[in-house]
Amino acid sequence: MDGLLRKLESRVSVLKQRCEQLSHINTELKQSQAIWLRERSTLLNQHKMAISHIENMLSRLKILEENLT
Repeated sequence: MDGLLRKLESRVSVLKQRCEQLSHINTELKQSQAIWLRERSTLLNQHKMAISHIENMLSRLKILEENLT
């Protein structure tokens, strides 16, 4: 009976350690995800701004072209 109890305690201990490891990994993954989401948001905003600048430049070039003709 003592042997079975020790085996069970050992298994519970291993499972507890694994659960703690997985919890730590999960926390790290959530932090990484938050960083990636912030970076993605920043890049999307920069992309929108670049498109807007390009569209403005094209509009000005069209106006210049029209004035030259």
